[in-house]
Amino acid sequence: GRTVYLLLRDRHRPRTRAPQSTWSSVFALGSANSTTAMAAEGEATPEYYAADQFLVINPCTGHVFSAADANCPLKDIYTVATPYNLWANIQPSTRPHQMRFDVLNTNEWRPFFGSRCRFPTTGLPSFQAAVRYVPTELSYARQIEETVYQGIRNGFRRWRSKRMRATTTFHPQAGTAIQELLEEMEQWKRNPPSVLNQATVASSAGDRLLAQGDVTDLDRLETAIQTKIRTIVSSRQRLRGFPLNMAFTDVDEVVTKVKTLCVHESHHPAVQFVLAVKAIPLFNNLVSLWVFIGCLE
Repeated sequence: GRTVYLLLRDRHRPRTRAPQSTWSSVFALGSANSTTAMAAEGEATPEYYAADQFLVINPCTGHVFSAADANCPLKDIYTVATPYNLWANIQPSTRPHQMRFDVLNTNEWRPFFGSRCRFPTTGLPSFQAAVRYVPTELSYARQIEETVYQGIRNGFRRWRSKRMRATTTFHPQAGTAIQELLEEMEQWKRNPPSVLNQATVASSAGDRLLAQGDVTDLDRLETAIQTKIRTIVSSRQRLRGFPLNMAFTDVDEVVTKVKTLCVHESHHPAVQFVLAVKAIPLFNNLVSLWVFIGCLE
């Protein structure tokens, strides 16, 4: 299927001379992808429309890429639609990282509506019903947490049962301690590192890892996890693991992603696995799902 991407101007990049008018919503069509974008009108320096000034966001997963990244999943852009026109990309390249996004530059973009074909004076009506954004129920998020948690646990036991003398043990206290930090990781993800202050690491299990508006450093998140784990596990045990963040669609997809990490293949004779799941409720039954998977060896 097709994925709808968002292309937004990076508001945390150093600003060049700003355009004289306001931003406009844009819809762009590309190969195997469609894109919603933000573009500027009016005069600005050439750097203002360069690819490194824009971010590409996959709203299904929340993954963010620079438009200047050659490995960005959005491979080509052919057409851009704004509220007032359609624009065909006539630049030498259709790859986002090799493009500029000044749609008013007629050497790079060709308008569809003009003197020969006027834009409809009544506008173009939308066929989409108005979308109502309703907060996701907390009980629904908790149900997802439990279902995903049990699905991964059962998967671990099933995968390891195929090996001789392979026991599967989980450390519940370690999982609970890390689950308390997964919501803090969601806060870290939502706050761009470039505008946040230095974080303070929690010194005890009762402290919050993040204050509002804090945190920039993933190393500090890791340190906080290790600090909590050291209070509940043997000093001889070492935690190895990492968090995953995704938009929840179904349990099987989450379990498959966890399996590809091969954490269950640990050969340590006394391994204990650490599993934590946190579903952050958003809107319209959407949740941001965090899964921490690791092992104590």
